[in-house]
Amino acid sequence: MRQKIEAAFGDWPAGPELSAPAVTYRKEPAPGYYFIEKSDVNQANIVFGHLGIETRNPDFFPVQVMNEVLGGGFASRMFSNVRSKKGLAYNVYGSLGSDFRHPGLFRAGLQTKSSTTIKAIEAVKAEILGIIERPPSEEELKRAKDGILNSFVFHYDSKGKILAQQMTYAFFGFPADFLEQYRANIEKVTIADVSRVARQYVHPDQLAILVVGKAADFDQPLTSLGKVTTLDITIPPPADATPKVDRSVAALAAGKETWAKVVKTMGGEALTKTTSLRSAASVNLKTGGQSMTLKQATTIVFPNQSRQVITTPMGDQTAVINGEEGFMIMGGKVQPMPAAMLQDQKKEQARNLLYLLRYHDDPGLELIAAGREKLEGAECQILATSLKGVESRLWVAPDGKVVKQAYQGTNPLTRAPGMVESTLSDYRLEGGLLIPHQQARRIDGEEIMTITIESFEVNPKVAADSFQQPPG
Repeated sequence: MRQKIEAAFGDWPAGPELSAPAVTYRKEPAPGYYFIEKSDVNQANIVFGHLGIETRNPDFFPVQVMNEVLGGGFASRMFSNVRSKKGLAYNVYGSLGSDFRHPGLFRAGLQTKSSTTIKAIEAVKAEILGIIERPPSEEELKRAKDGILNSFVFHYDSKGKILAQQMTYAFFGFPADFLEQYRANIEKVTIADVSRVARQYVHPDQLAILVVGKAADFDQPLTSLGKVTTLDITIPPPADATPKVDRSVAALAAGKETWAKVVKTMGGEALTKTTSLRSAASVNLKTGGQSMTLKQATTIVFPNQSRQVITTPMGDQTAVINGEEGFMIMGGKVQPMPAAMLQDQKKEQARNLLYLLRYHDDPGLELIAAGREKLEGAECQILATSLKGVESRLWVAPDGKVVKQAYQGTNPLTRAPGMVESTLSDYRLEGGLLIPHQQARRIDGEEIMTITIESFEVNPKVAADSFQQPPG
């Protein structure tokens, strides 16, 4: 292979010596407690951190053994004490990291029930302090070194893995025999070495401790541990890009006239007699160049109850709104719907085309003619609608069908705000209502999903407990 590579590339002139730019990072620690409120979870996610070392540090090898003792596996101190004995986490970790061109990070962390947040923090801190104050026993040292050396072969059990590692070492200027050095140097590590590097590189007083969770459910206030800096990670919504409309008497009158045509076309009196709807749909999601098809079952009971079940490869996800309350069921677990999500769902309800049609004569429904636009050869009247303060735009074809809807909303995949556009087609008569069976949705111009109605029922019987929150 070397001969072939040299034959193909041997006459290429050598380029200039690599001069990698310096890596900038904050060298001064910022210790303390940092908190992010997340009210829709029942666990706290906790991460501890400060700067680590570079891989070329001569103490790299005893640090690897120290890491194995502290948090490297099922027999590590973190796992044995925090998880197994105290039952504070399913998974807990801790290690002093390294990198080739800059220090890595010392990282420790776990997820724990909200009600054991402070206990978990104290337990992890005790293990971090313990690796400094309590050197490993002979048994711990042997187990750690055996764990590293016995797993070593699996990291380099193919020519591809070995080649990739050799390329990495060459790129960063490490000796070609670094793999051989690794084994030999791990074997040389002593208890004294582990004790020394723990004292030298693990700094409990420099730890930045980040906690994400619901503060109201913590076993004690986070401030009981020290000063807390609250971080706000809220994504501010973008400026509303919806064009402003002329609220003149003529525009209002023209809007009502167009709306009357829509109501007549899409159901007329049957709309007012509609008390419930049930549908089953296939949803094709598109994200990151990939696509996925899910099943969606939706039940609506007017005026303010809805139940949506989405079937995914990971199981069903259910979202229920019952008046002013909402809850979700995921993985068999029931939890309240977060306030922000409930608010978004109510907005979606207030701009839902079928909801607008059902309450077509609501005194609070404002309708304004907002210009015209040609879509697929048809001259459409644009209607600006507002119900309960929630706005949207409807494109009405000459025959009275709504062929497009747009509004400032939220991406259902990322929860990021954006301009939502839905193209509606394949209208069919269902129980006296004209229902679009195909919907293509875009966010900020990017197609994210296609919804295809597979079955639709008007005024089905709905069990009274469909919207009741189950125990648990």
